Amino acid sequence: MCVSVARRRHRRLLRPYEIVQHSTSELEPSTQELEERRCQVTSLINEVDRLREAKKFKEAAIKYKAALQIDPNSLLAHN
Repeated sequence: MCVSVARRRHRRLLRPYEIVQHSTSELEPSTQELEERRCQVTSLINEVDRLREAKKFKEAAIKYKAALQIDPNSLLAHN
């Protein structure tokens, strides 16, 4: 009898975790959203390059930070 009570408790404890697992997978960005972010980052980094060439370093830093906020793992932004 103690074993069945422990199993029921274990199942009840897992249920919230299972719900979280399902809800987080729904929050993952779609392929279209990822592509849109990639385009935004690319555009911002291109603008950063133009601003650096024009020696407008403060403006370039602001655009660079904006690109990193959109995608902190962007390889383009880290090069």
